Amino acid sequence: MAGLIGKFENFDPDQDDWIVYSESLEQHFEANKITEEKEKVATLLTVVGKSIYRLLRDLTYPELPKEKTFMQLSEIMRKQLSPHVSVWRERIKFYNATQREDESSSEWNARIRNLAVNCNLGSRLQENLKDKFICMMKKGAVQDRLCEENEQNSMEIYVTLVLQKESSKNAVSNVLWVKLVNGGFRHFIPKGKTMMSSAGPGLGNMTSGQSYQHQQTSRTTATHARGRRRFDRTIRNQQNDCKVCGKHAVSSIVCKYANYRCRKCNSIGHLEAVCRSRVKNHNFINEQVENINIDQLEIFNLSSDKSIKLNPFIIEIKIGKEQCKMSIDTGAAITVISLDLYDSKFSKYVLTGDNIILRGYTGDCIKPIGYFEAPTTVNNITKSIRYYVVNKDGPSLLGRNFFKSL
Repeated sequence: MAGLIGKFENFDPDQDDWIVYSESLEQHFEANKITEEKEKVATLLTVVGKSIYRLLRDLTYPELPKEKTFMQLSEIMRKQLSPHVSVWRERIKFYNATQREDESSSEWNARIRNLAVNCNLGSRLQENLKDKFICMMKKGAVQDRLCEENEQNSMEIYVTLVLQKESSKNAVSNVLWVKLVNGGFRHFIPKGKTMMSSAGPGLGNMTSGQSYQHQQTSRTTATHARGRRRFDRTIRNQQNDCKVCGKHAVSSIVCKYANYRCRKCNSIGHLEAVCRSRVKNHNFINEQVENINIDQLEIFNLSSDKSIKLNPFIIEIKIGKEQCKMSIDTGAAITVISLDLYDSKFSKYVLTGDNIILRGYTGDCIKPIGYFEAPTTVNNITKSIRYYVVNKDGPSLLGRNFFKSL
């Protein structure tokens, strides 16, 4: 067989299909310009292997296999190795097939073509393939796109459209889109990457006011990030400032103004210079600076521009079997819920203790009661998320640990 194009393995009746094997052998003859009948028979008897040759010898007795033509030997093997196929059984398989959820459109196309092989559909084959390909396709954007096309189009046109649609879909499949409860969409790069600030799908359907709000919120988020970076650069100097009078390196415990009343908020314990009662609350949880002995997280109250009326980003997620509305906080390191929410919906989850301490901008500390982990579903993605429970009023916050888990 030296110098010939292609190489044939011995025929294995347990793994190979004789019809496919013989058709491939015919192409081997074409490629190598083998036209003589004796050469075809000799090639067949050589490549099939000893066990198949012995079978052919038994089936052609009292004649020898070499005395038959190639087509005669192929037909003998087909009858011996390919059992009778019921056309109706094959058609039942074909017509009952539906696209699986994890099956791509190209795989679906190949599968229905394979199922149609023994259906003897004749001139109706292409029409039946089109009907099957579109009508039994899983419901979604791809099927909707095909339904817009003319029914006279060829199967090849439909397959090409599907591949283009799926290619576009896969190009953005690594972006998580979250629908906000209060309108609009927001998208995030999975695995805890940076939040993207461009407009998401559905933004074109927003009113001009909603679109403006989306743009202003993106700018405000960037402003908060810059403020956080400035705070990090000065945190080591600020952490020793007295929380009563604001002077550097003065202990709040021994400060002579500890019992003074603030002239701004009328509270005892600090002076007007450090009073923060005028600040509008936005809760952000961030990682504590280095050089600490226990895990601490800071809670900052960042002021917002009063000229911009913004609603918080709120999404609806499913924690276990409970639906829950949560505020998105991309500056937060962890996800936090209140004790009231835990008692009302999630008390079946056992709390685990932790060394984390939440510390406010003014120095007051909050020790979480504990945390629990629960399966959480958003946009049909389910992951196990850790929730810290605090005995304090306020909105439930989705921190970076939530988005890193997706």
